[in-house]
Amino acid sequence: MDIALFETTSPFNWIASARGVLDSATLTAGFQFTEIPTGSYYLGFYHRNSIETWSSAPVSFVSGGISNYDFTTSSLKAYGSNMKQVDDSPIRFAIYNGDVNLDGIIDLNDVLLIYNDANNFITGYTNTDVTGNNLTDLTDLLIAYNNSAGFVGSIYP
Repeated sequence: MDIALFETTSPFNWIASARGVLDSATLTAGFQFTEIPTGSYYLGFYHRNSIETWSSAPVSFVSGGISNYDFTTSSLKAYGSNMKQVDDSPIRFAIYNGDVNLDGIIDLNDVLLIYNDANNFITGYTNTDVTGNNLTDLTDLLIAYNNSAGFVGSIYP
């Protein structure tokens, strides 16, 4: 997964990005930004088949320091509350997935790509494997279909 930093004023220019790996037990990931000036930035979160999701407000960074931001505690952590509750105890929120062509919206194009790969029994780490189980199947198709029916798309300033 990738995190990018963006300026807080229009046109929200890209500042820096970093790649990290999500720990499935702690739901945390570490990202290192080098040589960024101290300041506040929007965070943009990206993954191979997920909707681009931005922090709801700028996050303060101190050059050479550590900053934490937890998207999972509330939909209000994402710009436009653009996340889905996925657990009740503890309450957790997640970014939407199913945008396999990464065009910023989950729509019929994504559903058709997943359908075609499921029909061809595609396995492995692919964009059409929405569930992350290394198999593109009906489960992936249903997730993308439901998100497309909800008109899920990227929301950012």
